[in-house]
Amino acid sequence: MSTAKQFLPTILAVVFFGCSAPPDESAPPLPDEPTCGLSTKYPGDDACILAARIHFGPESYDDPDSVAPFVLGPGTEALFVTEAPIDHGFVTGYRAAVRPGNHHLTLLAKTAGAPDYSFRKGPIEGSVLFSVSKDGAHRELSFPPDYPSGSIHVPDAAVSYFMDIHEVNSTGEPELVEGWIDLDVTVERPPLVFAYWQFSASAINIPPRSTGVVTVPEGACAFGGDVAIVTMNAHEHSHGRRLSGYVGGTLVYTSTDWQDNFHALFATGTENPPPSLTSDGAVSGVLRAGSKNFRWECEIENDLSTAIGYGTSIARSEMCVVSGLLVTSPVSGAPKVCAK
Repeated sequence: MSTAKQFLPTILAVVFFGCSAPPDESAPPLPDEPTCGLSTKYPGDDACILAARIHFGPESYDDPDSVAPFVLGPGTEALFVTEAPIDHGFVTGYRAAVRPGNHHLTLLAKTAGAPDYSFRKGPIEGSVLFSVSKDGAHRELSFPPDYPSGSIHVPDAAVSYFMDIHEVNSTGEPELVEGWIDLDVTVERPPLVFAYWQFSASAINIPPRSTGVVTVPEGACAFGGDVAIVTMNAHEHSHGRRLSGYVGGTLVYTSTDWQDNFHALFATGTENPPPSLTSDGAVSGVLRAGSKNFRWECEIENDLSTAIGYGTSIARSEMCVVSGLLVTSPVSGAPKVCAK
């Protein structure tokens, strides 16, 4: 595992959560998973995933020199990055977890020559596999009945896993920045390969002491063919009040909580709260979209004395990002990434 370092160039916080079916209350309870047995002075020891495939954090909790690079002081935020050996093939499942204070943990498959993973001016030279966020959250990937035996492709050209963590310490005590990822990877191509999609608005400029809506019109970012949108997720910073998505002029998704964004699944039998401009919600059932009929918007409230633009700072800048998984026809698994 390489040593983490603060990452100065812009990193997009793409947010995709796997969606699981509700638990069957009539089934016997699952046995407790073995714990890591951590006992540090930092909160979040119980988030640890035993024998995780990828670990971001200290190699030794007893070695101050090993712990120090991952400690974030009170009232500060930072981006950390690391790389890990790649598994080529198809991800059919994962579990991931982070300690408290996390804004996002993103796992990417990095290709050779990728410069700085900045989405400000164009697509990333690699593939986003998934991201988790929210304090101490465990996220698992499984697929709904419409899409059995699904997977996410790790490109053959990928040279390493690339992971970044954006941490915000809003407490009065130091926090430990740490994350764990366990992957199920097969070399055999499953029947269905999802395409990752991510559309980002970078033309953000909200004047001081004002509220504005950033809108990316239809056709600016296109899916490029017959697709079914499987999941949709928002990503904003602390001044974001709402992100809404439209298909064919119809409101299909809204998220109103930048810290705990709404994760919509579009599948047969799935019931989402109806979407509105004031509360979390999405249309229910399978969602199909054409090549030039998607738009999205973000409402941003600027209570600062300076203008708010696009950037990585939770407190001083904003992002307006919508992302998720697609099923394309024909199935390709190639990501669809756009920045406007």
